[in-house]
Amino acid sequence: MKGNNLFLAGMNDTEVAEELGVARQTVNKWKNKNQNFGAKLEQQQRELDKESRQQLSGLVSRSVEVLGQSLESENERIRQSTAVHVLKATGFYTPESRDRWRGEVVEEDEADIQTLIAQFQAMGAQLV
Repeated sequence: MKGNNLFLAGMNDTEVAEELGVARQTVNKWKNKNQNFGAKLEQQQRELDKESRQQLSGLVSRSVEVLGQSLESENERIRQSTAVHVLKATGFYTPESRDRWRGEVVEEDEADIQTLIAQFQAMGAQLV
């Protein structure tokens, strides 16, 4: 159904109505009153979401590789920026921990750092 495809493409009620040459209220009725239309739209949205999640999942390993390469960059700013992104993504870098990372490294901080290094090595990253 063409209307469903327009919604799946991200159009709102007004844009779909203009594209199909009908009133916005007609489109709204289709979505909210016609059970078949609404059910089909929801099913297609779930399928699209599932496909998108699968595609994103496939990019994770490539993304980790790029991060690993960035950590080996000759450019210090790239290395630092990458390190911060990795720390944030793994939960090691939070607003509360930021001051701790700037200060003197204590035993528990050293353990956190060693844990992070072990996690990266387990993912195949080579840390310098």
